[in-house]
Amino acid sequence: VSIYGCKAFAKEQHPTWEEASDRLLYVAHNMRQIDTGNNVFFGNVSAVFRTSKVKDNVLIAPIDTGIYEGSCNNSYGPNLPIDCDAWKDDPIGTLEFSDHLFLENLQIWAKARNYTMVQEAEALFTRSAISKYSYSSLPNVTSKDVIRYYESNIVGNPPFPESVKFLIGYFPYLFGTQDGLNLQKLADRYNWPLVWALGVYPTSHHISPAYGANERVLDPTAKASSSLNITISKKMSASFEELWGKAAAVRKSTAHKLPPQTTIEGWWSELMQTEQVRIGPASPFSCRALDECIGVSLSSNDCI
Repeated sequence: VSIYGCKAFAKEQHPTWEEASDRLLYVAHNMRQIDTGNNVFFGNVSAVFRTSKVKDNVLIAPIDTGIYEGSCNNSYGPNLPIDCDAWKDDPIGTLEFSDHLFLENLQIWAKARNYTMVQEAEALFTRSAISKYSYSSLPNVTSKDVIRYYESNIVGNPPFPESVKFLIGYFPYLFGTQDGLNLQKLADRYNWPLVWALGVYPTSHHISPAYGANERVLDPTAKASSSLNITISKKMSASFEELWGKAAAVRKSTAHKLPPQTTIEGWWSELMQTEQVRIGPASPFSCRALDECIGVSLSSNDCI
């Protein structure tokens, strides 16, 4: 409310639908090309928006405002050792005017792990779209890296469904589940491509060891996949569905509890050994028609 100028709810704990519709859409700017798109702490599905449809309604803060409020104003939530003085009186940004946020983001987070701003910048650049590494070779990240994003919220109600470019499903929790089937149905209903991301195996308190965060695969069974500039073979879909059935059987036998990490990673490894389309995020450096592309094929470097 104080940062983005949204109108306060009449009853803070009991907002109406009308009041809620006047609030912003929470969006994380995926600066480090994390495969799940967003921090899975916020949910098992991420929607990736089409820039042309939302660009005039985006307001950007240099840090997750919940982390900032909890750490700097002691209002609620996490209390992290960030540099609160790095962002006090400066305005929020937009997609067109956001240069001033860059140094603020670096300064805010450098203090949290006793880095210099140069070290913080290096950590960001090596994971970003300008990295010298290919997507499959990006340096590992931890849960501490994943939260260092711009909060790039959509202040308004974007046109639906055309504002959504594609969906990302979190493989460990959704693959082979009823919720995963529901996600596929949602994607098919609106003709959205669906991508699965391995991410990191869930841990308590959302603290993770270093992991790749660079594992995405296209769902060949999603209706929208057939309209992309790639070939979806019957073998590709059959392999995917066979593994889905295997995963569903295991989950059912364990009363739908989260399987062990070795089982989840085994499924992913088995899927990668079949004929599938592995993709990395699209960027202005890889795709001319960035607004239309959902990613880059890791095998051909073609935009998809």
